[in-house]
Amino acid sequence: MALLVVIPAHGQVDGPRSGTRSQPSPLVSFEAIPWFSTDSTTSLINIHYRIREDFFVVLRNIESMRPDDFLARGVVLIELFNEQDVSAARHIRTIRLQKRQIPATQETPADIQGAVSFTVPPGTYTVHFNVEDRQSERTFLSRDQKVVTRPPVGPFDASAPAFVLPPSRTADSVFSVLNHGTDVYFGERGGQLFLVKTPASSGTVTARFSLTLQPEQSSLGVQEFTGDSLAVISGRTDLQPRAGDTLTASGGTVRYIASPGPGPWRTVFLPLPLERLLPGRARISVTFGFQGMQKSYEYAFRVLWHNQPASLRNMELAVDALEHIASEDEMAALRSFSEARAIRQFHEFWRKRDPDTTTAYNELMVEYYRRVDEAIRLYSRGNDANGYKTDRGRIFILYGTPTESRRMFTPNRSPREVWTYVSLKRRFVFEDQRRNGDYRLIQVEHL
Repeated sequence: MALLVVIPAHGQVDGPRSGTRSQPSPLVSFEAIPWFSTDSTTSLINIHYRIREDFFVVLRNIESMRPDDFLARGVVLIELFNEQDVSAARHIRTIRLQKRQIPATQETPADIQGAVSFTVPPGTYTVHFNVEDRQSERTFLSRDQKVVTRPPVGPFDASAPAFVLPPSRTADSVFSVLNHGTDVYFGERGGQLFLVKTPASSGTVTARFSLTLQPEQSSLGVQEFTGDSLAVISGRTDLQPRAGDTLTASGGTVRYIASPGPGPWRTVFLPLPLERLLPGRARISVTFGFQGMQKSYEYAFRVLWHNQPASLRNMELAVDALEHIASEDEMAALRSFSEARAIRQFHEFWRKRDPDTTTAYNELMVEYYRRVDEAIRLYSRGNDANGYKTDRGRIFILYGTPTESRRMFTPNRSPREVWTYVSLKRRFVFEDQRRNGDYRLIQVEHL
């Protein structure tokens, strides 16, 4: 994708979910969701988890004679301890991932997802979540997460929520869990899924929400949203645990499946404007209504920027990298403003170039700074992270990876590098005139 086609070249949770958040980790996350059981003497605790594949070390499979047989092995142990510190339930699942090659360092790892549902008496439980890599002895261990379970209180009640993707149809009965340890990722779409018990099988369930978010960059101001739309399915929705005691493949999703039918149970999907939220801390208040009765809950969560380009974490660098596409006046203004005003102007600069202004996530900006990161990695010399300022870095940022790249060494001539972009019908020639790795653009050819 050539960015010049688009860019002008001027250049922990409150309420029933209290304490259910897992510790943040780039490799492992989990969440414990208290859910209503059909039996009033018991409750359900649903555990969703996500493990990045590179948590596990891939080695040659010594059990195989094939030269292209590699294996990652691990185990997941989940155990619940009651208030007397006695084990009330446990689940062990082995992980066995076969590969045809050792994953490359630059590959984006897949995620291993799974879930388990425990039936326990109502009460407070501590979740012990442990992941071990059998090849390297790497371990992730969390022992301080608590979850409170209860049967429905009164004739009208709602469960704790789970963040899920929006259903493909209004009356769809399958809901895929976002599964980020009770948080959501910047740019995701979705909402919250509830199990609601009503005193009668007929009647209309209503819901309204109020959502506020404090951005990480406070100068951008608090975001506020309200809404009252929802989708209701008459019947229960329950977790569909992943079958089997061994996970043999990455990917997959954690799903809740509704069982439509008469009775007191309602499945409620509350769509939320998640795609419009900036990274930061959010709080949502939800009020359900049914035949004159009301129930209100409050929950807190975070919006995390997953895989944020490193160059966007440094505002000075992020502004400096705009020299390839911003005008001189725009650059001068951004550099002369106070930090708070510069942040606002930076976001305004990219908002004008956003291909979809209905979302807070700007795909064009993310791609631009992903290329800035790559230019720094590939073309910086010495200890200076200046690869984005070089000629090769500039062309890479503006046009992306070339269709073909050739390094040319000719006697009595400086080394050259030729990049060809077939779709642009252009060829760029760089020369290392000082033979120190600093390739300068010396020629642009039109094909």
